[in-house]
Amino acid sequence: MSRAGARFRSGTRTATWTQRTSAGAKTLSTDMFVVAGGGGGGSWSGESGNGGGGAGGVHNVTSQALTAGTYTVIIGGGGTGANQDERQTGNLGGSSCFGNIIAIGGGGGGGRRADSGGSGGGAGRAGSGIAGSGFAGQTTQGYGGGANAGSGNQWAGGGGGGAGGAGGNASGYTGGGAGGNGTTNAYTGSTLSFAGGGGGGAFLNAGAGGAAGGVTTGGRGGDSNVSGGNGTTNRGGGGGGGGTNTVTSYAGYNGGSGYCVIRFLTASLNFTVSTTGSPTTNTSGLYTYYEWTGSGSFTLT
Repeated sequence: MSRAGARFRSGTRTATWTQRTSAGAKTLSTDMFVVAGGGGGGSWSGESGNGGGGAGGVHNVTSQALTAGTYTVIIGGGGTGANQDERQTGNLGGSSCFGNIIAIGGGGGGGRRADSGGSGGGAGRAGSGIAGSGFAGQTTQGYGGGANAGSGNQWAGGGGGGAGGAGGNASGYTGGGAGGNGTTNAYTGSTLSFAGGGGGGAFLNAGAGGAAGGVTTGGRGGDSNVSGGNGTTNRGGGGGGGGTNTVTSYAGYNGGSGYCVIRFLTASLNFTVSTTGSPTTNTSGLYTYYEWTGSGSFTLT
């Protein structure tokens, strides 16, 4: 018999996961793709361009053996962007999990110093801005954020890191860094895009949000002419960094919430399945999949 849940930290909430498996217990070989919430974009003050939020971490696992028991599914929320002229980093994205398979929330974009996370946030406010780094544990879940434009060039922030590449560096006064590339997954039978970094805010020419497979999931940075954007919901994109008109540092944008999908060979199912959280379930070729956009559970009996 196996019992399952998760242990990780998302904001101030902690859940616990344990597992005990008896010798010879039957198993179900499962592929899992778990995406955390993206980080929010930053906002400093006055003439500062601000860093884009890092994408939510992506944890892709193949041939994971599941035994009888209940597995907790948690879908992390997107981190909120910093308020206008708040002099703050954007908020971290929430971590996601399926049982003990955990994806780490994206780092907040810098009003000054960015946060590390599943992917790191981009640096804001030149001269003292520091980009966050991507998470590296048992598996690399994302990449670091981009740098600001250097001392004296305060009008542009770096892009947030993505699941497929680092955030771009800001250039001079007017070029916000692009969000890092995301990644794709096709467990449902359709190719979906996830976890692009948020673009850096600027006075002009804010950074684009990160993309994969031709689809943008990270939010564009803001500037004095064009509003920025939030990360895509249930795709884990980072929020765009707040722009500036050289007098006001605009608010950062929110990261997108997370996602989880699992699949297994339909012919291999030797359990009864029950779920909570209203996942979408269907077949694709030889596989059956379950797809969550909100928290729930998966039980094998």
